[in-house]
Amino acid sequence: MSVGGEVLSIPASAFEMDEAREGGVIIDLGTAMTWLSAEAYESLREAFKKGTMGAAGSGGGHAVRHVYDLSGRESVEVPTKSLL
Repeated sequence: MSVGGEVLSIPASAFEMDEAREGGVIIDLGTAMTWLSAEAYESLREAFKKGTMGAAGSGGGHAVRHVYDLSGRESVEVPTKSLL
């Protein structure tokens, strides 16, 4: 994964299914939500936070942590996110 063109340091094991058949990756292009392992999510979240240049979060729960209040801003730069 990369954020703003910077490849994140996430081990491949963060995306693999374990012996209990838990984990892995599901890419669903029909929904607005992305579910990642905690390890991958934290790395992505920190990189995205750095790239949003101080935009205030909504303070919502887990599902809306990256909903931002952008009122009062003339322009906004949002870092690109990519699966590699």
